[in-house]
Amino acid sequence: MPITNEEAADMIAVYHGCFQNATIAEREYAMRYPDCHHYGRRVFTRLAQRLRDTGSFCRPTFRRCCKRRTEENIINVLASIQHNSHIGTRALSADLGIAWTTVRNILKDNRLHAYHIFLHHSLNDEDFDHRLNHCHWMLGMIREDRNLLTKILWTDESTFRSDGWRWIERGSLSPWPAKSPDLTCLDLYLWGRIKDFVYQTQPTTKVDMQNRIRNANQQLSAAEIEVAVLSTKRRSEKYVTEDNSNT
Repeated sequence: MPITNEEAADMIAVYHGCFQNATIAEREYAMRYPDCHHYGRRVFTRLAQRLRDTGSFCRPTFRRCCKRRTEENIINVLASIQHNSHIGTRALSADLGIAWTTVRNILKDNRLHAYHIFLHHSLNDEDFDHRLNHCHWMLGMIREDRNLLTKILWTDESTFRSDGWRWIERGSLSPWPAKSPDLTCLDLYLWGRIKDFVYQTQPTTKVDMQNRIRNANQQLSAAEIEVAVLSTKRRSEKYVTEDNSNT
């Protein structure tokens, strides 16, 4: 049985009177209105959320999505993108009442592409300590063996995609501190250099991508790799120096 507006108003009043504790509100409502239908605690929280989201007790009504690339739909989609280039395709579909696939097709027809936001962790105080300790450890090891950096087996993994790429970090016997791509020549140098070769033109197939990566590795000279590896010492020294200047 649907909840009437009068019942909903009473339930919200009780819910807020119980400091938005749905369990207590359920019991209090049953005591105040013994002759009314009694609802579970989840109904109280959902009703309050609906009121916050829509400003109404009633269930929202949804327009039937239009699946046609009409002139009107095309104009509305392009105008919305022009007004807010950060809006997502699903949000755009809901706002305009146009099917999501139609929105994507309209964007594709007009050489527009949806982009994805990738969230990255920020450094906290503990991360800075780990980075500093690692730099001190690395510099101490280099003082004991000047050729240390040329003896390290540098390992890492990266995922290549036809429409972009992202990092995948892996542990090792002497793991690098978290969220510190600037302290390893693999993140700072190698993957960016490989990307320059691989994405000179758009890869076509999975096999084409694999061949491009292999060919890119062959184009890296030993001298170029050595310069990148030895720069690890310079970056560690710079980080320690900057930390000393800030204390």
